[in-house]
Amino acid sequence: MDLAKLALKDSSRLLFTAVGSSEDSVDKIKSGKAEEFFFTLRASSEIIPGEYSIPYELSYYEKDSKKIKTGSIGVVVASNPLLEAEVYSDKPIVGKEGKLNIKIVNKGLADARFVSLRIFPDGLNLLSSDSAYIGTISSDDFETETFDVIFKTQDALISGIVEYKDFNNNLLKQNFNLPLQVYSVQKAYELGMLKKSYIPYYIGGALLIIVLWLIWRSISKRRKLRRSMQAQEG
Repeated sequence: MDLAKLALKDSSRLLFTAVGSSEDSVDKIKSGKAEEFFFTLRASSEIIPGEYSIPYELSYYEKDSKKIKTGSIGVVVASNPLLEAEVYSDKPIVGKEGKLNIKIVNKGLADARFVSLRIFPDGLNLLSSDSAYIGTISSDDFETETFDVIFKTQDALISGIVEYKDFNNNLLKQNFNLPLQVYSVQKAYELGMLKKSYIPYYIGGALLIIVLWLIWRSISKRRKLRRSMQAQEG
């Protein structure tokens, strides 16, 4: 086999770019021998991890006759998810019930599959389950799980484990330990997280008016009775 040339075809359509040339050649391949063709490929930043086929064309001369064969080369694009956890609550106030939100963000290029979450909070009591099944978190996406809790102390610590499977179906685990600022009732009033209720004052004022009216009515009746008795005596 003389002057064998291997050329990649339409790799750009498959989100691959050949670094350098998309063709490589050798002068001769002897019978029973092997030769290698080398290519450097760069995958697009938009490519999704998976299996791809890149078509090629092999041309060569055999007994001064040009031959052409086509086929495809299998390429695997692999990547791992990159998960990060965030913890927040809208109104974390000591002694109050509230919602604890755990946000799991996938900053990797691959989807995280079969994602599950379990938390171990310190400084608050759980009113709901300590675990949740999330499912799939796509690349450059997030999912949020919410737990019902009672906040106990101002310095809470939320620990947890995220389990998921990567592109190669490997089970992975990732731990996190994140602080959560919880506010005292006084501080919550100062920040406007709690609003003072004036209903008790209104009720107290109304009761005071009723009591004063009853007292005035009782005194008024006594005065009328005394005047009536004095008039009869006179």
